[in-house]
Amino acid sequence: MAVLRSLAPTWRSELRDRKIRVNVINPDATKTPGINALAGVLHPGPDATRELGKYQRSVVPSAHHATPQKIADTAIFLAAGLTRSP
Repeated sequence: MAVLRSLAPTWRSELRDRKIRVNVINPDATKTPGINALAGVLHPGPDATRELGKYQRSVVPSAHHATPQKIADTAIFLAAGLTRSP
């Protein structure tokens, strides 16, 4: 995702004259079933999910997990303005 964050400003400036808007959605850790499976591998035991969640919150700038729904809501919000004139 770091690549997208660094390319977005370049795309923005190169596509501005064509009136193409560039946005990047870059969620941190996302609450998905895969997180639970990963937790069991990294932190075996009954508190695996909680331990992995605690670790991720300590290293993620926003200190919480994204959810697939929040990511989808963000994409819809950004796409909603596509029909408006700048």
